[in-house]
Amino acid sequence: MKIRSIKFDKHNIFGDLFFDFCDDFGNPYDNIFLIGENGTGKSLILNLIYQLSRDYLFSLQYNQEPGIEIDIQLENFDRDFIINEIKGHDFKNVSRVIVNLTKSRELKIINDTGEEKVYDLENEKELENISKLFFIDYINADEFAEPPSIDLGRGRKFLNSSSWDLKNKIINNLHDMQVSDDLDLAYWVKNNMGKELDVTKIDYKISRFKNAINSFFSSKKYYGLYETYSHAQKNVYFEESDRKITVNDLSSGEKNIILKSMFMIKKGGSSPVVLLDEPENSMHPLWQMKIVDFYMDLINSGKNQKQLFIATHSPYIFKNHISDTSTFFIMKRDINNKIVFININNKKTGLFPWSPSWGEINYFAYGIVTPELHDELYGYIHEKYISNASDEEDAKKRSGQLYFDSNYLQLKISPEYKWTREYKGVAQESENVTLPTFIRNKMHHPENKIMQKISFTDSELKTSIDKLISFLSD
Repeated sequence: MKIRSIKFDKHNIFGDLFFDFCDDFGNPYDNIFLIGENGTGKSLILNLIYQLSRDYLFSLQYNQEPGIEIDIQLENFDRDFIINEIKGHDFKNVSRVIVNLTKSRELKIINDTGEEKVYDLENEKELENISKLFFIDYINADEFAEPPSIDLGRGRKFLNSSSWDLKNKIINNLHDMQVSDDLDLAYWVKNNMGKELDVTKIDYKISRFKNAINSFFSSKKYYGLYETYSHAQKNVYFEESDRKITVNDLSSGEKNIILKSMFMIKKGGSSPVVLLDEPENSMHPLWQMKIVDFYMDLINSGKNQKQLFIATHSPYIFKNHISDTSTFFIMKRDINNKIVFININNKKTGLFPWSPSWGEINYFAYGIVTPELHDELYGYIHEKYISNASDEEDAKKRSGQLYFDSNYLQLKISPEYKWTREYKGVAQESENVTLPTFIRNKMHHPENKIMQKISFTDSELKTSIDKLISFLSD
């Protein structure tokens, strides 16, 4: 099961927005990133998807506005299940189902040729059977947050609720994983009497947890779950620099990662769709760049590729995941405070043939101007200018930077900046150049001692980027 799209009809927040999660060939993306500032509906999208889970389906109020339709692509097992469960059709194959979450108990099935049939799930039994398809894991940032605390002095802290204590959650989850491993091993032995023991069946979940944690943390290694000296309770131990530390000594970010990894391992990869809300919480940038790969390895340990929805504020979360298997929705509010989105993978909205780029997403999602985006724009526009040459001699002239600046950029941008080239430490004649060329030279020639005292501001960088983007709209 993979989600293809979400269609809203008169929604009080999203209006009539349509989110298409498929590539140009109609195949759903494996990874969907929802990017933007606070209050743009990223977490709400995850919550609405989670309503497909069976517990939520039973609590929804139907025959109410607004309408929310979720289009789902089925895997082989799911297709057989639908064919057997839904009666009164002659479809030999079902490739998709469309669930209407709010307007009615309506299920639309679609076969491989695009034929559609609509069914009203009239009784609770039908709804219960169909809802078995929809198992979705929602990993919410709040659920794994460090509890608020007040320092009372002498190292004592008051926690608002012990149920939110990450330490206890980690200990309890490890204990549950060990019990589950022991039961799985006992079941295997019972059903394989006389066979040589398969050592991979021993502590399967615990081993996966240990390997995952040891690979993510460079300086800490998982040691084990042991009773304390008082034997009153258990604690989790780690090794760091040849000494043993407990889970109490870990940072909130470390506890957060450990607990989320336990959650994914305990689930065993049974859910076809996983929702991650703000995975960057309590992490420094290096961890943010690693964490999505870490979670992907955990959830995709089985045979089937899972679909991952990620809502994030962090530009580091998606930096290493700009690929053909990922799509990016930039969510923001327009001048009328209405939520809009940009599908940056769409060739009509992307700036480059290789869109999206990291600098491009940062700019449109957060308004962050980066030297990387400026470099991409300048280089791409220059290459396009060269490619329009009439012949080889013309192309050679166009490849010169000053020729490009004076004969192309200066058609729209005034040459208000001076750049002084340096040859063997000697200043050459200063040249009047446009702001984009000045910034490009400044970034590419830090060795130029003559120009080292002159730089550009973030405001000038933004102005230059906006001017370069205007060339692409011509």
